Amino acid sequence: MNTICKVLILGSSLWSTCCSAGIEQYYEFTNRAELFIIQKSHIKALQLYDSAFSSVDKNKIFVGDLYNGSVCAAKLSEWNTLKTYCLWMAENGCPITFFKKSIFKGIISESRFYKKLETTCQVNSQKRNITLNDEYGLLVEKYDSLMKYCSATGDFDNPYRLTLSKQVGLFIGRYGYPTDNDVGTTVRSDTILRFSKFSQIIQSFATYFEPQTVEILLSEIERGKMPSMDLYALRNRLGSRTWDSPYIVYGCDVYKTKNSISDFFTKFSGRYFIASFQDYGDKMYFNLTSNQDSFYFKTFQVTIGSFKNEEGEKQTLSLYDKMPDKLLGCQ
Repeated sequence: MNTICKVLILGSSLWSTCCSAGIEQYYEFTNRAELFIIQKSHIKALQLYDSAFSSVDKNKIFVGDLYNGSVCAAKLSEWNTLKTYCLWMAENGCPITFFKKSIFKGIISESRFYKKLETTCQVNSQKRNITLNDEYGLLVEKYDSLMKYCSATGDFDNPYRLTLSKQVGLFIGRYGYPTDNDVGTTVRSDTILRFSKFSQIIQSFATYFEPQTVEILLSEIERGKMPSMDLYALRNRLGSRTWDSPYIVYGCDVYKTKNSISDFFTKFSGRYFIASFQDYGDKMYFNLTSNQDSFYFKTFQVTIGSFKNEEGEKQTLSLYDKMPDKLLGCQ
């Protein structure tokens, strides 16, 4: 191998290692920040978010983390920090309608800043890859149509599902994981959805993905493009059980698993920057019972609608401990 090739390969390896180290730091800081939010230590949480955002390029900051930092800043009346984070959210794909949220009231009332924020949102929208967005929009349209049909008919094994999964795989092969910056943040009214539309699409079709498609998505996590918790969307494809949540919801009650480990977290937490099973459980419980300020925590809510019989209910609930707190907002 000639010297030039050796230098190129070494340079690529160093870049990859450096990039991964930055992303790892980012997740370490944001995980700790979320744990401080649970403790209502917003000063420490904001300090950690500042450290996280300084550890990576601005385009690798996830909008949900910026939002959490913004809520902390607003609670502490750190108005300049709040303005900075809002502008970064706008640059990374948040629409102007999102900033109608009451938490931003203290700065949105300033007409000059609002105009700047509005312009930033427009510029972000205009600079996006048109071809990528057209293809993405078509995939979303087809996905929504298929899900509507499946829900109406109960036909979840529709053969078109396989066809669409191949189209999703081709899209991933061309563009990788579409970030908020690429296609805009998935917002409903004034709320950032915990799992983006594309994450929902992955979850629906991952079973059909070719191995190379899965590998692309896994590498996107390591590069800081795909959020680590979106790994959940691939869990069945990666051979992990679905039924390994720290908590389940049944009616208005919250139940904690008696198991202290999860095969999913054991397999993937180290390489893909997922917090420990304990940390994830603490965040999930906070989300379920105490998240009055709508902090953005990426946790799944596993809800049991009903059981076939009393025996099934008894057997399942025997694996869990009933918690003292009720589901937030549930009467």
